[in-house]
Amino acid sequence: MSLFDTAQLNFVTQNNYWQSVQVTYLAQKRNAWQSVLLNLAQKRNILRSLSKLTIWHRT
Repeated sequence: MSLFDTAQLNFVTQNNYWQSVQVTYLAQKRNAWQSVLLNLAQKRNILRSLSKLTIWHRT
């Protein structure tokens, strides 16, 4: 194994490392967005049920 081979192997390993870092970062970001959207949806449902309650009280 020549020095060039070793350098190339190191480069590939670093590349794979960065790709995995990127993938986990993107996955975490997507999960964060999904939970934000989920929270918004839940709040909207709560608001909807509250408005139904107020309408029900009015009649």
